[in-house]
Amino acid sequence: MGQKRYHCNEALQEPDLFLSGKKERELTQKLHRQLKAIVEECFPDNAAFINCVEALGIPVITECTSPWRLKLCMKLASMDFGYNAPMLKGYTRFVQVLKAFCPYHTNVDFSRGVIILLEEGNHFPFLTSQFYHALAYQIGLQGYSDTACKLYRQFERKYHCQLNPKMLSKLSYEEGLQLRYAIRRERESLNFLKSMVLEVFIPKNNAKLLESGEAQA
Repeated sequence: MGQKRYHCNEALQEPDLFLSGKKERELTQKLHRQLKAIVEECFPDNAAFINCVEALGIPVITECTSPWRLKLCMKLASMDFGYNAPMLKGYTRFVQVLKAFCPYHTNVDFSRGVIILLEEGNHFPFLTSQFYHALAYQIGLQGYSDTACKLYRQFERKYHCQLNPKMLSKLSYEEGLQLRYAIRRERESLNFLKSMVLEVFIPKNNAKLLESGEAQA
């Protein structure tokens, strides 16, 4: 759903706009529990986490034969780093290109979407939020249609995650609803990541530091 979304957290704290129904809340709570169990089991092992994600049917791209060419193709196809849902226009064609750059994924099933990382380093925090999106799509939560993703990209990049009246005035009812779902999913993923930092990342890091006689405040 895009790496830049980390910078939009404050702009998404508008609860009156994002009230959800009972069924949706139950689904998100179940998703939270499922994903938290996986995060607790894997942290801080990036490789183990990626294996768990792929075991649930979501390919994770961490390397390819030509990163800069793949990045160019991503830009042309309007794909982002992070989770890309299969409902995106041009997704099927992009997957064919992706397989050409990633031979070890030639026979992989991309029908549930794909998470693209590529950059080196600690993927765990970013992958946590993007895994949330992937599982949210799998359980049927809305916000991953081509329309929703395009509108969110505009909301994020052009309007800096502000609900600008100029933008809203141009939207149909259905478009406004799709944008609302996309914003809701992003807010949930960021809140989930924040809770994992407090409940898993920091406690586990402190436990490891205590073994060496030093812990975080």
